[in-house]
Amino acid sequence: MPNTTEWDEAKLVPESIYKQMGERGYLAGLLGVEFPADITNKRVKCVPPEKWDRFHELIITDELSRCGSGGVVWNLIGGFGIGCPPLVQFGKPELVKRVLPGILNGDERICLAVTEPGKSIKSHVNTQRLTMRRWWKRRRQPWL
Repeated sequence: MPNTTEWDEAKLVPESIYKQMGERGYLAGLLGVEFPADITNKRVKCVPPEKWDRFHELIITDELSRCGSGGVVWNLIGGFGIGCPPLVQFGKPELVKRVLPGILNGDERICLAVTEPGKSIKSHVNTQRLTMRRWWKRRRQPWL
């Protein structure tokens, strides 16, 4: 990825990159579960959904890691990788069918929010904006 250094310094990867991952079927293939062919029509061109396995996930993750930036990799698949599998495995079917297609298409993001009792939040920077009748909270948090 030729822009890795600029993205790392800006602490921002263009949303178009995440969107392309959805359009190419990579996000659907990185769930850690069977390829969700019934939820999305996005496919990895070279591997049919019924033949997709964890080895293919490893290849995508390994190739992304070749950019040499943990920040870029985390931006693209970190929150997705820890937030989406619990939704798929434990979410109510109605919720999964409503929320998952937008995530797998690269239109929406997901993460896993966990509170840390006793940790200071003084250094957190928070902004809020109203989007599609939902409040989305964006938080930039230093490593604790």
